[in-house]
Amino acid sequence: MISKINGKDEAGSILISALLFVAVSSLFLTGLASIVRTQAAQLTQIQHTYEAKSMIKLTENLLENSSKEREKSTKGIVFFENGRADWEKFSENQYNVKAILNNDYVISSRIILND
Repeated sequence: MISKINGKDEAGSILISALLFVAVSSLFLTGLASIVRTQAAQLTQIQHTYEAKSMIKLTENLLENSSKEREKSTKGIVFFENGRADWEKFSENQYNVKAILNNDYVISSRIILND
């Protein structure tokens, strides 16, 4: 039985509304999934950067506290649980420190020590 309101046929309007709702919902969920994936990747990058910068800071503290050993050598490696930090003497009180995580994330920094 087809219902008529004001002389217009409304039989297929529910199907169109349902399809439109499904299409809009799927676009919304796809966009939401994309945002969550991007945020997760960004969180991972922030975590790697924090770990690498912490390794550089700990290496800097180690170099500041070991002035006798620092004068004897021009290169060194400090091993950490999540990677290593390579340091190289650039000048009298400047050092290049490169932190390398186990997942091959690399960040480098030049530090200046005050004697």
